[in-house]
Amino acid sequence: MAGGEEKTPKLTTQQLVDLITQVKRTAVERDTLYNIVKDYSIS
Repeated sequence: MAGGEEKTPKLTTQQLVDLITQVKRTAVERDTLYNIVKDYSIS
């Protein structure tokens, strides 16, 4: 279901951020209007 939280995620948020960073991209969480919610390159 769109927007639903998965009960048993396979990867943690940090694991996803690490994978994105490894391929030289910027990990950014966005809302449904594509506004930046959190920029993981700043943390």
